[in-house]
Amino acid sequence: MHAKPGELNANIFEFDDFHHVINLLLNGRFDYAILPSDYSEEAIFEQSGIEYIPLVEHELVHVIHKKHSHLIDQLSAAIAKQLQLLKTAESE
Repeated sequence: MHAKPGELNANIFEFDDFHHVINLLLNGRFDYAILPSDYSEEAIFEQSGIEYIPLVEHELVHVIHKKHSHLIDQLSAAIAKQLQLLKTAESE
């Protein structure tokens, strides 16, 4: 991650199995990988000693079917609570 662009040589491989890519990194077969992530894998990276950098972050959108519209207030409260827990955990 500290290399200059001219020092990099890349081959592109596609894998369907996230854990296979992690194993390739841990076994030294790959020096780096670009992976889609929702941050649920953060603990795996930290436990494995894999340094990671978010390249792009997206806002999430929640969609609910009209037949479940009676749950909107409860879902909104639950999502807000989870977001607050995440913010609290990040600040600790």
